[in-house]
Amino acid sequence: MPVRRKEAQVSCAERKRQRAKIGSLSENRVGRGSAKRDNENLAYFFWLLPVLCGPWAPDWETRDQQVMVFLEAMWCEGESRNRAGDLLSALLWHYKTRQKLPGSWAMFRTWAKLDPPAQTWPLPCAALFGMLGQAVTWGWTELAALLYISFHCFLRTGEMLSLSCAQVRGSKAAPVLCLADTKTSKRHGEAEYIAVEDEVAVILLHWLMGRKNHVGNFFSASPAVFRKMFRFLAESIGLDSAAFTPYSIRRGGATHDYMTHGDLNRSLIRGRWQTGKTARIYIKVGEELLARPWCVGRATQLEALRKVFLNFVNSILLRPGG
Repeated sequence: MPVRRKEAQVSCAERKRQRAKIGSLSENRVGRGSAKRDNENLAYFFWLLPVLCGPWAPDWETRDQQVMVFLEAMWCEGESRNRAGDLLSALLWHYKTRQKLPGSWAMFRTWAKLDPPAQTWPLPCAALFGMLGQAVTWGWTELAALLYISFHCFLRTGEMLSLSCAQVRGSKAAPVLCLADTKTSKRHGEAEYIAVEDEVAVILLHWLMGRKNHVGNFFSASPAVFRKMFRFLAESIGLDSAAFTPYSIRRGGATHDYMTHGDLNRSLIRGRWQTGKTARIYIKVGEELLARPWCVGRATQLEALRKVFLNFVNSILLRPGG
């Protein structure tokens, strides 16, 4: 019995050290990035509020009027719609303002109608292969492999950059990615899983695992470096880097999957959307955008780069143990 008590004490101490690194429960209710953004927006709001309409009122009816004045000022000063939305979301989270700011939310909906967001284009499959071939040409082979896997698995940018060997489960022939730190897994407290079904994606995944020797993320540089590399690749094949962003990988993968299989439920499950309505809007808009011209006069270049990438994949298979 004394030994068992000692083991319990050691286990408790170890848990205490681990949790000290993780942070408190309240701090982890939302992601660190979201918490930082909320704090910045609230500080901005309460710093300027007295100048615009006096101190924070004691009743919610007057507070609603104050937030409306603040939103109007943001609109007139050229602030982005995203920042206005982030402010309302921060107030909702920290002050439990659900149904307490009806006028402010109505004003934000008006803002959305007058100032629709610029659409991020889905990355066409031909453009993906062009970027992958260019990445191989420049020696960015690990990035090329990661981009292909992310396109196939509809990964968000953060999920792509944090992907590591530790997240690969299942058999060698049918690996599964375990995504524990995603937008929806944080909300529901459960990891999400996505099967790697594409043969080329499986080959590249095992190649990456061998390169990293089961240590660290597949992409070791910062998110800022990744975005710069992505922009260089996009511009090298004539894409508009304002329309095609890293999020284009997820959008392009989902749209390509639906156009290939014609199965919305399959795309919904692989994209990990909560409702068919969300997936339908997401994919249908993607189809519409893909119908627009984007690679005029570049077909020969894209086909050549596609062959460069496929030759790289074949070289992996020809290596010992490949």
